[in-house]
This record gives sequence, structure tokens and C-alpha cells, in this order.
Amino acid sequence: MSTPQTTASIPQQVESVIEAAVNLGTSLARLGASVIVIPLSLLPLKTRKDTVQAAHNVIEAIGQVNLSAFKAASRASDAWLRELDTALTTAAAPAAEAQTLVVEAAPAKK
Repeated sequence: MSTPQTTASIPQQVESVIEAAVNLGTSLARLGASVIVIPLSLLPLKTRKDTVQAAHNVIEAIGQVNLSAFKAASRASDAWLRELDTALTTAAAPAAEAQTLVVEAAPAKK
């Protein structure tokens, strides 16, 4: 029988590459956060709080705009579906009436 080749070093290499990528991502995130935080920390306390509150308000306003757009699209599609349902119901009603057969009695012969 032949002995199987060991591939134990491959997962370790992949693991080290993944670990290096995670470390790089973490370092970049910290650098980005420090680029934002350091200038804010130089501001006076009241100005810093006002700046953070203004940023919060901007993010909240963007969320409200997106929510409003979603609600408008939802109302429009609801109205369109109701119109479609009405049109289909109206189109189906004459067909149901057309299937009704009216039978009149023939005049009696004398």
C-alpha cells in the first residue's frame, strides 16, 4: 500500500493568509476611525457634541428619506394591484353572466 501524502501545511498556510487579511482590515479600520476621531477630539466639548449630533441627524434624515420612498412605492404598488384586481374581476363577471342560459317556454299549440 502507498502512504497518503500529508497536507497539514496547506491549512496552516491558508489560516495565516486569512489571519494576515483580518489584521490588515483591522488596521485599516482603526486608521480610518482615527482619521475621524482625532480631529473631533481636538474640538471643544460642546462643539464636539454638536458635531456628533449633527452627523446623527444627517444619518437619520437619510434613513427617513429612504423610508418615505419605500412607503410611497408600497402605496403605489398597492393601488396598482387593487386596480388590476378590479379589472380582472370586471372582466370575469360578464363571462360568468354569458354562461347563464335563459330558457323561455314555447307557446302552447292549440
